[in-house]
Amino acid sequence: MPKKNQKQGKQPKASWTSLTRVSAPAGTTETRRCTLLTTAACGAGGAISVTAIGTSSVTGAAEWSSYSARWTEARVLAVRLRFVPRYPMGYFAAATGATAAANSQLFIGTDRSGAATITTANAILALEKSQIQPGNKVVMYEAQAIDLEDQLFSSIGTMANNFRVAYGVICSGAPAGATTIFDLFVEWMVQFRGAQ
Repeated sequence: MPKKNQKQGKQPKASWTSLTRVSAPAGTTETRRCTLLTTAACGAGGAISVTAIGTSSVTGAAEWSSYSARWTEARVLAVRLRFVPRYPMGYFAAATGATAAANSQLFIGTDRSGAATITTANAILALEKSQIQPGNKVVMYEAQAIDLEDQLFSSIGTMANNFRVAYGVICSGAPAGATTIFDLFVEWMVQFRGAQ
């Protein structure tokens, strides 16, 4: 029975702390957190290198094979990214061989269309919730499934890319090669159904 201030049929907001978001009868779904540790880098010479972490990317998570073996369908309710800088303010140039005036910026945004490949900073800035952050501070960014299209279940074997987070790093005065700027911790909140 819904609470007085809660409309019938309205989905509760995804919660990372409890992972109790259930839209089907009790016992038919399970909500779990899947994780991945990776890096974010600028391209050769400091050029932007764009990466998209989508709902289909969850198949690369450390826990995916364990969870997916028990269920037939899944959907991603939220994606959270934590960018942790490798170089504090003033240390980037000394550590990477870049010029003394070198710095880096993180461009990030949520893409719900998935229609085209994103390759530029301007394309990222055109996305929902786009941001520019300095490369020397911890950045946390989250995207959630907000409409019915985002919340569709997919077969475990062919996870759909219902929404994605695109990010890219630009480095000014960077060395010739690609340079890792952030360690990146990715979390997906995944709801599974159809026990095998």
